[in-house]
Amino acid sequence: MVALLSLTLSGVICYHVVLFVGGGESVFLETLRSAMHTVVAIFLWLVIATHEQIQRNVSEG
Repeated sequence: MVALLSLTLSGVICYHVVLFVGGGESVFLETLRSAMHTVVAIFLWLVIATHEQIQRNVSEG
């Protein structure tokens, strides 16, 4: 999960650099933004699933 978060943050940084340098919106930037949102959603899902698994293990034993 840490690796996924690191990749996501790297993507966010790259997106903002390209946005700053390019100065405008393009299809590439829209695609990059969409991919970043997808990765963030997957990361949050993994965090929630891991948390629920830990809670289940604690309550069982």
